[in-house]
Amino acid sequence: MTRGNLYKLSILLLSTTLAACGGGGGGGNNDDDNNGGGGDTTPPTVVVAPAESGINPDAIITLNFSEAMDKATVEVTGSLAEAAADGIWLGNALTLTPESSWPENTTLRLIVGGKDIAGNALAAVTKDFTVNDVTAPTAIEGTGAAVNPYGDVKLIFSETMDPASLQMGHVLGSTDFDAAWSTTNVANDTLTLSPQTYWIGGLHRGLEFDIADLSGKGLSVSLPDLYVHLEFENNQAAEVAIGHTDLSGTFDSGDATLHQIISGTPTVHEGRLFVPDYQNSRILGYNTIPTESGAVADFVIGQENFTDTQTGLDQSSFGGWLPQLSANNETLLVTDSENDRVLVYSPLPETGPGAASVVVGQSDFVSAASACNNQSLESPYSAVIVNGRMLIADTSNHRVLIWNSIPTTNGASADLVLGQTSLDSCVANDPEGDGSTEINARGLMHPTAVWTDGEKVLVADHSNRRVLGWNNWPAENGQPADFVLGQQDFHLNTANDNDGDGMEDVTPGTSALYFPFLGLWSNGVQIVVADPGNHRILVWNNWPNQSGTTADRVLGQAGFMSSDLVATVEESNGATLGSPGGLTVYGPYLIVIDEWLNRAAVFRSNEDMD
Repeated sequence: MTRGNLYKLSILLLSTTLAACGGGGGGGNNDDDNNGGGGDTTPPTVVVAPAESGINPDAIITLNFSEAMDKATVEVTGSLAEAAADGIWLGNALTLTPESSWPENTTLRLIVGGKDIAGNALAAVTKDFTVNDVTAPTAIEGTGAAVNPYGDVKLIFSETMDPASLQMGHVLGSTDFDAAWSTTNVANDTLTLSPQTYWIGGLHRGLEFDIADLSGKGLSVSLPDLYVHLEFENNQAAEVAIGHTDLSGTFDSGDATLHQIISGTPTVHEGRLFVPDYQNSRILGYNTIPTESGAVADFVIGQENFTDTQTGLDQSSFGGWLPQLSANNETLLVTDSENDRVLVYSPLPETGPGAASVVVGQSDFVSAASACNNQSLESPYSAVIVNGRMLIADTSNHRVLIWNSIPTTNGASADLVLGQTSLDSCVANDPEGDGSTEINARGLMHPTAVWTDGEKVLVADHSNRRVLGWNNWPAENGQPADFVLGQQDFHLNTANDNDGDGMEDVTPGTSALYFPFLGLWSNGVQIVVADPGNHRILVWNNWPNQSGTTADRVLGQAGFMSSDLVATVEESNGATLGSPGGLTVYGPYLIVIDEWLNRAAVFRSNEDMD
């Protein structure tokens, strides 16, 4: 409230009072009436309420004067007056309210002066109010979703914080960091975390800590979706071979140590690695990710022991072809493609053979029929669970099915479908469901891999030689994708077509794909895609904002212009790939099923590279 506003208000009220007394001329001497003709010589006083100094941000301050004041002379100044709205007179009381709210955790001064209507001056009154801090602090992450391994992480708080109260918990996989406080809007409202060496990529993708403001109100911060960039160099070599005794082409067949023909997609859950060994109709399990080639598996699923290799159709065995494994929230999914089903293990099996708790795509564990409806599957190649939702790439039905909750009963019905307009339509590239085929943002043709973080979605559209991306969780059947990788636009599907002319180019280049299959992974920022026809893996370092975005890194080839396959297995090494299939990332490790070379290759993100 400004002095000018109070002046206008006091003149208005004073004029009204004088008019009621007969105007500004003679109308009797009020001082004589009130004081027996002797005049008013007693100075006025004021009582400020509330009496206590601590107030809430919405408090009303009342000035109770002992007698009628000359409102034109009343002055209310100080920092509290500056934050106040226009005052309101009610008799001999003046009330002050905040313009919006008194600023929390501050001290505001109130100074009151003026005269009564007889001209006696009020002894100036000064009172300080401390505004209580009643609002809990908040924080925003000021860096962005992706963090450079050497970069700072910045958090900005809504008010001044108490640095001594900071209790750090989970910090991007590293305990070696420095914390510094600075000012963005007010003192100590910005916390910057800097790694002493580097943040570990992939595995620990979060930040957790507790802190309090100056009044002691606590705040728990959890940023689970803060990702450290995985850093790869072009043609970087793998460090470990799983299934081989070294990274060359030498290998043996058979037991817990080595695989025969490996295909499918591995998965990791809480540090335990599950690798599909489809020709042996089994899953090999490792209690930790191997750090040396030739590591021996710790357990087997799907067989009684490491020497059995029979196929089966029941609760504890597979049909042989195991395209993808996926683990999340103590649940393991196995796509048993040859039996047209997905097996759900909950909890995760500790050792073999293990028994699935639920089957999707069939009404029981001994059926293997395919169909096109909301309960059936035909050759499913990929399945994932995230945030209580499940997606299955129903490959031969040319669609991706979505369950809004994890099925707990056999043959549960899907809730939504991508690639088709309804749950009983299964025609390739028929986005309108009318039998007329068209390549666009809605149709699919043999989708073989699917990824989601519960919000974004990626689908490897194998026979259309592309990967489709949705920026938000699909809300309707046949929802169109937001962008495409591997093609320049949604209407093309030629292999290795870099320039978008519909013709296959001699070299694969930086953006084209040749039948992407099972290898598809993202952390919501970076995208990794296996390009088996070109014997390479492409890495996009940022989530695309348009179709045809070029990749940033290539593994398995010397550069983006080559697609060579080594002439013999014996010529292979850690930098070569032969028809890479499924892949997954856990921590700094990229684990790739290298099908032609009968191994799983483990690449490590180069956080510590110069």
